[in-house]
Amino acid sequence: PTTGGEGQGERPKFTCNEYEVDGVFDEKTLAEDFQQMAGKAAHMSEKGEMFEALIIDGKCLQSALSPELEKDFANISSLCKTVVCCRVSPKQKGAVVQLIRREKKAITLAIGDGANDCNMIQCADVGVGIRGLEGLQAFNVC
Repeated sequence: PTTGGEGQGERPKFTCNEYEVDGVFDEKTLAEDFQQMAGKAAHMSEKGEMFEALIIDGKCLQSALSPELEKDFANISSLCKTVVCCRVSPKQKGAVVQLIRREKKAITLAIGDGANDCNMIQCADVGVGIRGLEGLQAFNVC
């Protein structure tokens, strides 16, 4: 599933609202959609094109970080100008950074302003903790 109109750029979107039927999360359909989007990403890569953004929530990210889908997630993410992960746990934040480092051999930057960002900051090659409203936890990690 994607969002974005003509001329706006395509934005893959994976949120639990799209995959819950009668309160049951449909992981099989999510996996099929991820694999289809990964194929599209490979085709776009050959043409030198990128997605505008990827939007994914914590429930879908949990599946995307599974051994079966993590490479697809890394491939899709690396072809996005922006990746927005919303409503994710501190563990998931760190796992995304580790996955991109491992699969894409990329140097990673993580910026955070709260205690829930410490894991992500520590997993990145470059971590920036900002002193913010949530206190000094992220700031003190660095």
